Amino acid sequence: MKNFTKPASGLVLVMAAAGLSLVAAQPLAAQESEVEWSGIYAGIALGAAFNGDDDVRVDPAAVTPGTLEMNGSQAVVSLGYNWGEEGIVWGVEGDIQLGSVEDSVTGGGVSATSKIDKAASIRLRAGLPVLSSGLVYATAGVAVAKLDYTVTGAAPAVAINSDSTEWGYALGAGYEHAMSNGWSLKGEYMYENFGSTTLSDGAQSTKATPDFHTLRLGLNRQF
Repeated sequence: MKNFTKPASGLVLVMAAAGLSLVAAQPLAAQESEVEWSGIYAGIALGAAFNGDDDVRVDPAAVTPGTLEMNGSQAVVSLGYNWGEEGIVWGVEGDIQLGSVEDSVTGGGVSATSKIDKAASIRLRAGLPVLSSGLVYATAGVAVAKLDYTVTGAAPAVAINSDSTEWGYALGAGYEHAMSNGWSLKGEYMYENFGSTTLSDGAQSTKATPDFHTLRLGLNRQF
């Protein structure tokens, strides 16, 4: 069973950051942009994931071993398309994320581990050109991840071992700076949340609530 009732700790942060960035950029956008952002592009990026917030609880034993604060690194490949309309750059972007975002925790005789080594997202983007060669943007869409999740212990006896595909959402904001010959450099913040999924071994159960924040530095090439 899956739901999205878990509060998204990064939701307010992302929306605030994106909103402040776009508002702050508006006076600068009055300067004519020298960049044509419309068209197809591809990119690569490196990301540092951090600050996951999965509070583990095993029921009916009522044991709480701790919080899985997922972190790690990712290599990201992306493909997207932009088009401009009345000074705003709209776009759609998909990405594939490879790496290791994980954590383990032990407490109360129970050990829990959560790991994501593959994830992807498809998102809409809305950006505002700033200065002569910059673009500040916000992005939101659907995310999916391959989740390996285990909870084990002898007292209480629990043996939950799940390998599943989990769907969720991605929210973010960033800044892209055009260079020359179609190349651009970007810095991006992303928050991904994969909801709440109930897992059980038949006797004990837990709710997996994987999420994490990522800072990315990447390079795009427009075609």
